[in-house]
Amino acid sequence: MADSSFLQSLELSGLRAYLQPKTFDFSKKRCLAIFAPNGSGKSSVIDALEFMFSEDGTLERLGLRTINNQAGPVALAHNLAEEAKIAAAVTIGVVSGKHATSGSRSAIGAKRPMPAVATTVNACFAVPPIIRGHALRTFVEIHTPEQRYTDVANWLQLGPLVEVQKNIRALRTQVKAASEDGTALQRVDTQLAREVAQVVKAWDSAAILAYANMSVLAPLDASLVLAALTAGDPAYLELEARAKAEENKIGLAGLRQIRNAAAALWAELTDAESGETVASGAIPTFDGAVGVLSAAVAEEAEERGKAASTVFQALWKAAEPLFAEGAPAPAVCPVCETPVAETAAGSAEAIRVISPIIWKSWPIMPTPRRRSTRPRLLRPKLIPNWWLRCRGSLASSAKMKRN
Repeated sequence: MADSSFLQSLELSGLRAYLQPKTFDFSKKRCLAIFAPNGSGKSSVIDALEFMFSEDGTLERLGLRTINNQAGPVALAHNLAEEAKIAAAVTIGVVSGKHATSGSRSAIGAKRPMPAVATTVNACFAVPPIIRGHALRTFVEIHTPEQRYTDVANWLQLGPLVEVQKNIRALRTQVKAASEDGTALQRVDTQLAREVAQVVKAWDSAAILAYANMSVLAPLDASLVLAALTAGDPAYLELEARAKAEENKIGLAGLRQIRNAAAALWAELTDAESGETVASGAIPTFDGAVGVLSAAVAEEAEERGKAASTVFQALWKAAEPLFAEGAPAPAVCPVCETPVAETAAGSAEAIRVISPIIWKSWPIMPTPRRRSTRPRLLRPKLIPNWWLRCRGSLASSAKMKRN
């Protein structure tokens, strides 16, 4: 365990009310009080201690330095210290065990570093070492008892303990309100009356015990008699053991597993707010997927029908010069660019002669394997190869345009 540190001495030089060096010896008495008439320098001693242990080397009550005042660190030095060529400083001596150390802190200049001994002592403080008089006056004269309690807790750094105490106080208030509220007891009485068929309408341990023994246990087994309404009663333990044995005997555990498996397949839940029944489980999920698949298949069939009709119309428009009366016969097929002389028909006149035969042998019929009612053209076996080449070429060009 580390040795305790004690303030051995305090020396003020050119600081606040002390122009000439002044040393206070605290080695003889560890507990002391400072009292003197007003203007004697009592506050300057406390200022010196606060300055020595402050992080930024100033006093809280001195305020901030501005153009129009002498506040802040400038006010630490005595008014005549510069004229008397006395450097404003504070020196402390500390004893820790058998070791005595000292350190000095200058009160002038932009940088006023804390000496090592003050840093060591400052790290040992669990609570603020100085509580100012104005804070005590406010504590006594202005603050309410609740505020005083908070002030003391802040001074002693007991904030977490105060929060715990507040929570305990609030919990105590809630428990008291709940104990005085009869609503919960009324609900218990209502549920009790419902369970015992209105035989007992208010909670009465003796009446409830008599009802349980006479109306519930006696018809089952007259040897079972409850002595008290506790879970440790021998009759209650025996009844609980019999219930578990009977449950295992008739297979209630297996029935529960079957019920859970069935609920995983199909379960209906009713929303308490809207009253709507919602089905869940594997079966409703499968039905929904089948519906989505059917809609997708129907849409695909419809799109395929539209595409086939568009291709045939484009094919007929391209082949129309071959069948137009009075128009000069083209030397090349307008669809596949095959010379007409190299086709199976051999000439445009032959194509015009056999075209009625093709159309008569190519009836317009609905495709039986598709859901769409749009008419489809079934290809007959009598169609010449040149016609098939034309149709295939046009279909390929239309597909390339779509891509």
